[in-house]
Amino acid sequence: MPSASYEAIWVEYLHMVQSIISRLSNQSAALKNFAISITAALFGGAVSLNKPSVLFVGLLVVLVFWFLDTQYLRSERAYRALYDEIRSRNWASKPDFALTCTRPAEFWPLAFSWSIAPFYLLLVFFLLSAFFVMGMK
Repeated sequence: MPSASYEAIWVEYLHMVQSIISRLSNQSAALKNFAISITAALFGGAVSLNKPSVLFVGLLVVLVFWFLDTQYLRSERAYRALYDEIRSRNWASKPDFALTCTRPAEFWPLAFSWSIAPFYLLLVFFLLSAFFVMGMK
């Protein structure tokens, strides 16, 4: 095949990687929605039962969602790196359609990145402040 016909195949390869990136991004947003919903439900249950200890379950839930959201962002960054690598390859040859990411991003810097940490720290602050307010009654 001539190299001009490979361009369409390379573009489809990029579309395939981009769809993975979009899916990971959508799942990250869904995790944030679930975290808010579950935190609000546990907060409501703690207030109605007048049991501040229920809020610690909410704290555990927030930490689990924080971990999962960081993993999604970590995978998304790895696929973005793969996307950039594919763009810089020689498009005169046939693509291999490999979807293996060579190096995932560091976990802890992503856990405290601007897109994750403020959201979950706000939920932690909300739960802890509610615990202290309920405990003072």
